Amino acid sequence: MQLQIRDCGIGIPPDDQKQIFELFYRGRNVRHISGTGLGLVVVKKYVELHGGNIEITSNLGQGTTATIILPLKKD
Repeated sequence: MQLQIRDCGIGIPPDDQKQIFELFYRGRNVRHISGTGLGLVVVKKYVELHGGNIEITSNLGQGTTATIILPLKKD
């Protein structure tokens, strides 16, 4: 199963994209926006616990897409 979430926000700078799954890491362009730097870390952990994968693609000024891929479990 694949789930994609897109926004049309400010985007994530390329240098910051390498670190977005690190605890408490926040991009340089969001210092004026409140947050803890935990959201993507928690999502990634839960996705991996279910045997899945998450990928983030982003372009400055155009937004970000998060793609979550989870295996389908057959009974």
